[in-house]
Amino acid sequence: IVTGANTSIGPNSERKVQLRLESPLYCKANDPFIIRSYSPMITLGGGLILTPHAQKRIIDDSEVEAGNLEIDALIHALKRADFIFTLEDLLFENTSFSKDKGYQIFNELIESKEIRKLKDNRFMLSNNWDAMVELIVAEALAEHKAFPLRAGIQKETLKSKLTSKLYNVTLNKNDYSSIIENLVKEEIIIERGNFIAIKDFKIEYSSQQKHMIDSIIMLANNHPQGLFTQEDILKLNFNKNNVKEMLYHLINYEILVKINDETIMSMGIYNTCKARLIEFFESHTELSVAEYRDLIGFSRKATVILLEHFDRIQLTKRNENTRTLIK
Repeated sequence: IVTGANTSIGPNSERKVQLRLESPLYCKANDPFIIRSYSPMITLGGGLILTPHAQKRIIDDSEVEAGNLEIDALIHALKRADFIFTLEDLLFENTSFSKDKGYQIFNELIESKEIRKLKDNRFMLSNNWDAMVELIVAEALAEHKAFPLRAGIQKETLKSKLTSKLYNVTLNKNDYSSIIENLVKEEIIIERGNFIAIKDFKIEYSSQQKHMIDSIIMLANNHPQGLFTQEDILKLNFNKNNVKEMLYHLINYEILVKINDETIMSMGIYNTCKARLIEFFESHTELSVAEYRDLIGFSRKATVILLEHFDRIQLTKRNENTRTLIK
């Protein structure tokens, strides 16, 4: 029994002490205990467990009251809980606090900002939250620097990076969604479809990039078959790597649309072709390649490529030589 500054505890007196045992003992915060001597068997005293996993230290008279030690005990239990936890898991699995007492202490920790509340009654320790935010911002900034034309870092890529860099932490879909939702709410990041970006991030084009964008859009809008490839752009004497990154950028921002692994199309022409297809089915049940070719004015080869794309996105269904509308 480590009593600190005083060498003894008098009868009918109370003091915060640290118990150092010969072997481990299972207990929870707020568990009652009794200490007896071996021989003769005499009851020496009793009390409540405040911190079952405390580090070795001396508790002296200058320390705070027991209520604050209970908060310390709960925080310690939190550190041993999951990275993102629920209130029920914490109070009823890791401590022996009564429901009322547990909720009281927990609310005090929320008010003092020791605990961060997410959605769906999920919680995190604030220092874990701060570390998570710092890591997410760092990964987003690194993506912006490496790929300045991209909308941001893909959500799944970010989740994978977080999991690899946070020791012994697994983020399920709901936990990850809670974190992203709170960061958006606090205006730290923004969501752009499947991408995450720093709130103030803006894409700034160089004069060369502006020229490339204008050239690609002109090619897309004026190509005789509507569809074009990366090789068509390279004929304009642009760097291959720059063209690849620019196409990725224009597709993500829905200026262009990817039809298959090789062909690309202007989003404006694509929407027109799609609208004509849907309009055709308002008065017909089936559509042939020849009929659609006449509707859009493309070659048969380009028409088939576009219809196969509509099949893949489940807009149409092929039935031998004709197609029907799915939705």
